Amino acid sequence: MNTYEAEDMMTVKEVAAWFRFHVNTVYEMASRGELPSVKSGNSIRFSKTELLAWLREHKRVPVG
Repeated sequence: MNTYEAEDMMTVKEVAAWFRFHVNTVYEMASRGELPSVKSGNSIRFSKTELLAWLREHKRVPVG
């Protein structure tokens, strides 16, 4: 299990703004396990480090 630094953690609203997604999309992706997240009580938090790694893994390469 990872140890998370407080300054590395992001809220749903912060992730939505960063990705330019709707807040509901972030919640849905996290609940389906599509985005790396940590649930703490009623809150969902995201590690910026893990999200950057996720972005690198899911980067789309232009065709043509």
